[in-house]
Amino acid sequence: MSGYQRTYQSSFTSQRYTSESIQKELNVPGYETRVRYKNDFGKRQNQELDIACFLMAVEVERLVRENTQLKQEIQNFIDSGLDRVNYEIQIRDLMEKLKNQTSEVNSYSEERERLVIIIRELEDEIRRLEEQLRDYDPNWRKSQRDLELQLQLQNKLFGGKAPEEISRELEELRKKAKILDDLQKKIGAKAPDELLKELENLKKKAQQFDDINKKLNGKNFSDLEKELEKLRQKADKFDEISKQFQNPSDIQKELDQLKKKAAELDKMKSQLNNQNPDQLLKNLDENKRQLQSKDKEIGDLKRLLSELQQNQGSQDDQIRFLQQKIDELEEKVVGLAQELSRYKMLLKGKEDELNKLSMMLRDNETRLAQMNNELQRSKNDLQRAQGDFQKAQGDLRKAQTDLSKSQQENQNLKQQTDDLKRQNQELALENNNLQQDLENQTQNLGQLDEIKDQLNELQDEKNQLNDKVSDLQNNLKEKQRLFDQKQKELEDALKRVKDLEAKLLEMDHYIDTLEDDLQKFEKDNQQLNREAGQKQLADRELERLRGLLDQMKNQYDQQQKELGKLKNNLDQMRDLQDELAQAKSELDRANSVIAQQQDELAQKENEISQLVREVQNLEESNNQLQDQNNNLQQTLQEQQAVTNGNQEELTKLRRIAEDYKEKIRQLELKFNEYSNMEERLKQSDHRIAVLMTEIERLNSLVKQITSETEDWKQKHSRIELALLEYRQIEKTNRDAVNKNQQFINEIERLKKLLEAKHIELLQTIERCDLLESQQQTLMNQVQDALKKADTGDNILLQYLLIAAENERLTGILQPIQEKFNQLTTQVKEMTVKYTELQNKTLGIDLDEYERLKKLIIEYENRIAMLSLEIQRLKAKTNIIDRNNGSQGNFGSNDNINIQYNSTMFQSNEDLSRKITDLLCLIAMMSAELDVLRSNNEKQVQQQIVNQYRQNNDVVNVQTIQSVETTSGFSYQRISSNRKY
Repeated sequence: MSGYQRTYQSSFTSQRYTSESIQKELNVPGYETRVRYKNDFGKRQNQELDIACFLMAVEVERLVRENTQLKQEIQNFIDSGLDRVNYEIQIRDLMEKLKNQTSEVNSYSEERERLVIIIRELEDEIRRLEEQLRDYDPNWRKSQRDLELQLQLQNKLFGGKAPEEISRELEELRKKAKILDDLQKKIGAKAPDELLKELENLKKKAQQFDDINKKLNGKNFSDLEKELEKLRQKADKFDEISKQFQNPSDIQKELDQLKKKAAELDKMKSQLNNQNPDQLLKNLDENKRQLQSKDKEIGDLKRLLSELQQNQGSQDDQIRFLQQKIDELEEKVVGLAQELSRYKMLLKGKEDELNKLSMMLRDNETRLAQMNNELQRSKNDLQRAQGDFQKAQGDLRKAQTDLSKSQQENQNLKQQTDDLKRQNQELALENNNLQQDLENQTQNLGQLDEIKDQLNELQDEKNQLNDKVSDLQNNLKEKQRLFDQKQKELEDALKRVKDLEAKLLEMDHYIDTLEDDLQKFEKDNQQLNREAGQKQLADRELERLRGLLDQMKNQYDQQQKELGKLKNNLDQMRDLQDELAQAKSELDRANSVIAQQQDELAQKENEISQLVREVQNLEESNNQLQDQNNNLQQTLQEQQAVTNGNQEELTKLRRIAEDYKEKIRQLELKFNEYSNMEERLKQSDHRIAVLMTEIERLNSLVKQITSETEDWKQKHSRIELALLEYRQIEKTNRDAVNKNQQFINEIERLKKLLEAKHIELLQTIERCDLLESQQQTLMNQVQDALKKADTGDNILLQYLLIAAENERLTGILQPIQEKFNQLTTQVKEMTVKYTELQNKTLGIDLDEYERLKKLIIEYENRIAMLSLEIQRLKAKTNIIDRNNGSQGNFGSNDNINIQYNSTMFQSNEDLSRKITDLLCLIAMMSAELDVLRSNNEKQVQQQIVNQYRQNNDVVNVQTIQSVETTSGFSYQRISSNRKY
């Protein structure tokens, strides 16, 4: 064994490509579908080429099937990628719809504001016209009463339902009437009994159709038509035969004629007994045979006739049966067409309902706009009322300034009176005038006492009113608390009412279904009256259903009663609300009355305080006057003229006081007007409260709409995030594709190098073949020389020539061997690079993988061809061995020839060894390619499994292609080494 063979064997064992390892790889349970060779190397050496080709053809077919399956899976995977484009299109459409909806919402909001303004103007105009009607129309109150009576009657008739609900019920009733009219048109003037009979007939026909289907055992109509055609052909044949024979009576006549002929023949036999017996016997036998054949023919014809009659009857029955079946199918088709038209009508009805719902939605939107308009109008009224209130406060302030001015004037007047009194003190009025003044003062004192009494009474009334106010406030708080409780109870009751209404709808639906079931069971019961056992079951089922229906009706009545109770509670709650509103209005009125009385009390207290001060001043002046009475008596006469002037001034002062009183009256009138304004403000507050509730409801609707818009925004944001993620994934995919393309380019480059090296190997093999052919020619020349050799000198010369040629061939083989060693090192380096790239090719393209797979298959085919070439070389070596054995018969003179031949054979063995080494190297390359392919397949399969794991579509694991050929090559090399 040469050193090269040892290195190769060590490298081969280091790569662990032994037959046992390959057999273990092939015996993996996941690869049971692959065609495998047996592990009998001795048998496989002597195996025929046809069997190996058959096995390879089977393997190629399996690989083609796997290839087509993988292509289909890849196509499915590519088709699934198209959904992304559809999703992007859908997202864009949704974005455009969202934009359109936002623009529509903005336009609706602008339109709503415009309509709100128009509605406010119209409401103001309506109010103005109503006020004019109140002023000019004396029958307005009567019309209002009539309207109230109509509303009461509507509430009694329709149970407090809204006009929209009444209109809906009317529309539903109209729809039902239309459906009934359509049914009457379809059915005609048929009675319900006739319809029931038709239904029963249809059910019987359907049952017959099912029985026929059961008898046919799922046969198609096409098969039945074929059978009919066959039977018709048989019937035609029977008609032809019957035309020939017309009637069985004709056949009977022919039989009778034949019998007569037989009798005649018997007579002829008796007559011919006297003639030649041999001829007669022969003739007789012939006639008997003819008769027997005729009898057989007649029997066959009778059998055919009976069979044809039976077949014709069965065919007629089948034809009738099939005709009935066709009629039933046509009836079913007609029924299906009618049902289809009915469904179309229902679909139209549903479309009408959808249109009505859209109209209702538009009406709700207009109502919402109207409510917004009313809200804005109420806000404007509130602003106007606030402006009026501010004006009233301004008037109050003006009145207060006027009062302050009057008080200042009063003080000035008081100062003037003091001056006058001083003048009266200086002038010393007369005693009579002083006495009159004293009497006036006493009268003023009496008036003061009366005023004090009135003041005390007013104070008591004030205290009483304060107590009433406190009581009313307490009552109001209690009523507010009761109102809150009742409000909660009302909300709970409304919830219960909604739940009960939903339950009632469910119960109605369930009762309708039960009634339908009852009707069905009654219809079925009419059919099942004939069967006693089934009738009992149906009666029990009917009784159970009736019991269930009675229970449901009782539950329905109970729920109706509960609804009535809840409605009564609601009415009570509404009454309480009305009472609470009345109590609030009464409390407001009481507060206004208390405020007015308080203002009056304050005015009276001011007046009383002024009078008290005047009385005190008068008392002081009286005392002074009494002291100075004696002193003034002297000056009374002198000052008489002066007192007249003072009286004139007093009249002026009285006039001024009267003017102030008129101003005070005007102020009181203004206060009354302000009190009326407060009442109006209270009314507006009540209206504002109602509107605020409506605003809250509308706000809730707006919140719902905003929540929906927020949901849409969130969805939009999610879609945008998904788009961003998708774009990032696209970028990563592009990067991965670029990397894969780089890897693919590198692999292609390595493949090109491998192909170049393979071409060089083929060229070396061709050269080896040429050398072998030259060697063979030389051997032939040697043999010819040995045969033709007469002398030893010629033989020596020829051997010397052959030795020179052999040296020349060894010189040619040395550079080839060096080139071969270089190629082996390059192949090893390429295999190392290939293994490095194999770890990086996780995202390899599947189309490229298929191309690689095809190339690998081509390589395997080439390896198989090389194996055949090895067998051919072995055959040649066997021929050389035989020739060597034939040359061993020469004498002792041929020792030199034998030695030279041995050297030549040794060189031939070296060449064959080199060829086998080359083939083994190719086998190693193919084995390494198989290992790389298996690793690549595993990686690609793992990637595909990860991609298809969400869809639970697991790709079938590709089996490893059989590489036992390489093991066969290695075994051949080892066996050849052992042999040599």
